[in-house]
Amino acid sequence: MKSKHIIIIVLLVALVGGVYYFSNEKMNQDEKKEIIYTEETAIKYLEDFAKGLNGKEPEKSTLEDIEVTKIDSGVVQGFHFKPKEYNGKEAIITFGGSSGNVDLMHSKLLASEGFDVYALYYFGQDNQTLILRNVEISMFEDMLKYIKSENSAVKKVNIVGFSRGTEFALLIAKYYPSDVSNVALFAPSAYMWPSYGADDEPAWAYKGESLPYLDSLKYWTKEHRKQFEEDRSAGKPSIMKWYFIDTLDNTPNLNDYLILKEPIDVNIIAFAGDDDMMWPAARMAKEIKGDVDLHIYENVGHSLLWPTEDSMYVYGGDNMSNFKAFLDSKEKLVEFFSK
Repeated sequence: MKSKHIIIIVLLVALVGGVYYFSNEKMNQDEKKEIIYTEETAIKYLEDFAKGLNGKEPEKSTLEDIEVTKIDSGVVQGFHFKPKEYNGKEAIITFGGSSGNVDLMHSKLLASEGFDVYALYYFGQDNQTLILRNVEISMFEDMLKYIKSENSAVKKVNIVGFSRGTEFALLIAKYYPSDVSNVALFAPSAYMWPSYGADDEPAWAYKGESLPYLDSLKYWTKEHRKQFEEDRSAGKPSIMKWYFIDTLDNTPNLNDYLILKEPIDVNIIAFAGDDDMMWPAARMAKEIKGDVDLHIYENVGHSLLWPTEDSMYVYGGDNMSNFKAFLDSKEKLVEFFSK
């Protein structure tokens, strides 16, 4: 997803018809009551949620009860969201998607609940691969070492991944299950994809060895390319999911490219929209091995919150359904990590 200041993203939420009812998660269970959200109050909610968060320079954020500092320690690059009142739970690492940005939304959300959160880059920064190509899974060892130096209470960590960041999260859990307790996945993949879309280079490596990846370039057909070029010429955003679906439908021995070929001793929760136009996240979420706590939302797109499209891509869903999914997943995410 393209990088934008979080306030600008919020203001792009279009006004569409519909009213949704939600319980107020800030109240005690026995005190919950229904709240009516309209388009106007949904935007106000998101504006309040984003208040003080600096999307361009997160370390300059002015958040109530959260201190945000920049991390620059070898391969470990990102931002520490340190709550002023730490809840004592396991630290959390968040990973963004293929844009190379950190996941500020979930980092701020979880830190506001008292979690010690590290929003980390996995490519594109100093001492890292320039692009999403041969990203070294073992960099997690340095990440864990750094986090333990910051928080002596840390024994294991939890991980949140979004989009391509879900591949990294699952790969870490696969290779380091004794160091990871829980993994939360948003718009997930169950497979190892190549570096970028129509590419024939590996995205991931472990201990210097490139990992296998789906040969999706083979399925970037003339029709896909023609439609993509026509969209660009017309200034229209593109729907990318058909290319990913064609790859999954036509790849022989598809299971060879699964990240998890068998369940692992790590708790997993996954959130996906059935109207994801970037890739078939709902389908792939069902193909993650193990006892996954799976939540698939109707009429919800790739981001489970942000605009349904931008100048480059269609993400899917409608704005109020996406907002509903954000509130529901927010509550479930906090509960998952609080156990």
